[in-house]
Amino acid sequence: MLVRTMKDSDLDQVRNVGQKAWSDVASTELGRKVKYPFRPRKIIRGYLWKEPKGCLVIEEAGEVIASAHCHVWGRVGWFGPFEVLPEMQGRGVGKALLCGCEEYLIRAGCVHIGLETMPYIMKNVHFYLRAGYRPQEFTCIMKKDIIRIQESPNGVERVEEAGLREVLPEISELCRSYNADLDLSRDVEMAVREDLGALFVSHSGQKLAGFAVLHAFHPIEESDHSAVRLLLVNPDLSDKADHFDRLILSVENHSYRLDRRRIFARFVVSPPLYENMLKRQYALEGSNMRMIRGPGYCEREGFIMAAWAG
Repeated sequence: MLVRTMKDSDLDQVRNVGQKAWSDVASTELGRKVKYPFRPRKIIRGYLWKEPKGCLVIEEAGEVIASAHCHVWGRVGWFGPFEVLPEMQGRGVGKALLCGCEEYLIRAGCVHIGLETMPYIMKNVHFYLRAGYRPQEFTCIMKKDIIRIQESPNGVERVEEAGLREVLPEISELCRSYNADLDLSRDVEMAVREDLGALFVSHSGQKLAGFAVLHAFHPIEESDHSAVRLLLVNPDLSDKADHFDRLILSVENHSYRLDRRRIFARFVVSPPLYENMLKRQYALEGSNMRMIRGPGYCEREGFIMAAWAG
């Protein structure tokens, strides 16, 4: 087996590995044969742009049999999607791929390393427990049906690529003020430069109050959904809930304009945030388990959405 960095020419094989791996998971879960959709090329190319040496494959006899994507958020690192062909599982492939991910994230300066997995898939949980990961917290997966455009909120601006130079340092500063080890700016930049969705920002006076990243990269003929990829509001603001509501409303309206009729949001379980989403007509669709190796990393309660899931 050869563990190496992913190339653009691997893209079709990587999509094939993912499709077969998730089809196997879904078929086992439902008790009938399920064909999972292929992951869009656009998001894989986005990951390759963001972390060209952190996208890994395992090759055997010239064929890609496993792949993973690493994500560096300051000193916080996670990996996903993490996929191995079903017929290659149980042969040490996953362990070799995991070691490759960990080595990359450590070299990148990450001190908190983790992942999210589905807690009811015992073989996955067992795999990560054996590798030294421990359960940290749960994340919610919530969904809302978007039925109409709502009144556009004041004080929210969409940032195009030309405005990134000015806003990215502000986003880095806001992230570090929330947690000194966190920096989401590279993912924000990826979303705009690779045309994966849209970035919205809200200001309080001259200071950045919060930002939200919407992902809507699936071809519309294949899926009508979008997702809140990232969202963070300054937790020290007295009107933080207002900034959150305006940002969420902005991404919902933009989703509707893109003909997306369902929007998903993932976030670490927080009672105030969960209650807020219920009031906005979001419904719980599922949950993941976040697992950590090394020093613990917890997201304090507040208005933050930054799930470790690809």
